[in-house]
Amino acid sequence: MNGEAPTEDLTLLAALETLERGIDAPRSAARLDEASETLSRLYTEVLGLIPYELAPVPPPAGAKARLMAAVRGEETLPAAAEPAQPAIPRKPPPVPAPEPRPAASRPAPPSTAVRPSRAGRWPLALAATLALALLGLSAWLYSQVGAQHAAIAGLRRQLSLERARSEGVAARARQLENEGFDMRQSLNLVSSRAVLISPLRPVAPPGQPPRQPDAHGMLFVAADHQHWYMSLQGLQPAPAGQVYKLWFMADRPVGSGSFTARTGEPIDLSSQQMPAGTRGAMITLESDPNAPAPTGPAVLQAAQPAAIS
Repeated sequence: MNGEAPTEDLTLLAALETLERGIDAPRSAARLDEASETLSRLYTEVLGLIPYELAPVPPPAGAKARLMAAVRGEETLPAAAEPAQPAIPRKPPPVPAPEPRPAASRPAPPSTAVRPSRAGRWPLALAATLALALLGLSAWLYSQVGAQHAAIAGLRRQLSLERARSEGVAARARQLENEGFDMRQSLNLVSSRAVLISPLRPVAPPGQPPRQPDAHGMLFVAADHQHWYMSLQGLQPAPAGQVYKLWFMADRPVGSGSFTARTGEPIDLSSQQMPAGTRGAMITLESDPNAPAPTGPAVLQAAQPAAIS
């Protein structure tokens, strides 16, 4: 090729010369501009990395001697015969200029896991914070609901107790009202001029003293012979397993209920009805409160009734 060689060819030739003589060797007289100089260095680096991709071969004879001579500075020692460098027959094909980046052909080290940036971590932190806040709120609401249920249960128990107490008070009031009504009727009966009165006296077995000599009572009967009132005093508590029972003596003994006694406490009995044809009354001790006829010993017996004028 005639004429002046192109700049790119000069650059390639300068890179090959540098590789052949060494980086520190003096360069040829050809002078390159700054851009060509940079491109030459890049070519040198790329061409210098090519041997790393080749299969290893044993070094030629005398390589060690030349290397040691170069280290000691014995540059004048005769070098071993080397095969002559073949002349370049033709211009090598143009090599595209690589991008200016260091060690482009060297294998890159294994990349490590890329950590998420701070901008990518704050949504996760916000979500975790909201989850914890919701969990705490749920626990607080659950405890509040439990406390409310316990308070409601306590109020229901108190309401049940107050209701039972009020019902007991109402029942006691009705009982007292009935007792008061009975007492008024009994008082009217006792104070009436047409009432019949009959004292109750202790009964003594034949040849023995009375079983309860301190017991006594009074029976008041209205003029219609239906409404009656009885007051008893001095009766001793009944033995275990026994009760006192009142009998009206008509054509046959008719039971009018059983009762118990306490020491020193009076007993008041009354009713709006009396068996037809009643001629007397008697109190006995019975083991069976539902006995159809007297079976136990008599304790008190009513005397002949007398009218109060």
